[in-house]
Amino acid sequence: SPRNGDFFATSRFDNSVVGFRLITDPESGSLDAVFQTAEIAIDRASPFAGFDSRGIAFSRDGNRAYVANRGPSSLLVLDVGPTDVENGTGSLNRMVDQIPMPSQPSDVAVAVTGGRELVYVASYAEDRLLVVDPQVRAVVDRIDLPGSPYELLVDDVHKHRIYVTLFEKGEVVIVDIDPGSASFHAATGVIR
Repeated sequence: SPRNGDFFATSRFDNSVVGFRLITDPESGSLDAVFQTAEIAIDRASPFAGFDSRGIAFSRDGNRAYVANRGPSSLLVLDVGPTDVENGTGSLNRMVDQIPMPSQPSDVAVAVTGGRELVYVASYAEDRLLVVDPQVRAVVDRIDLPGSPYELLVDDVHKHRIYVTLFEKGEVVIVDIDPGSASFHAATGVIR
């Protein structure tokens, strides 16, 4: 988490997202301990809510986490912001929304495009990236891809691109996320 440095893990077999903190020796840098800081229940849909969660990404300020979830197919919105806003301490660690997605979302990335933060979701079964505006919590664009997207890597500072692995093809697709470009929200190249 960019807010407090905690690590978060999703699970294919459990209906929660778990947070961890690593304690390292300041002199040697070696790992001294790992302890659990959060367990956020995924509880909005039954009977199998939250099972088979995949990728996770954080808002730039670290107050929100977004999780690609397959049981049911959705984008989970988690509030991991501070309990004490004035001092920035504590963590709320709760699920606040579940946005329906097409079948088999696999990964999530957050990018700043045109001065606003957008959430990109790899829709494996649809061969698309879905673009979610976190302010309205809805899909605002769909980007067609030449295969099933699996993992995402964002470069929204230097190149204004998202690199998308295609699971079955062994390729990486380059997607333009520069809103001033004629190819905004389109696949512009393939790395083989």
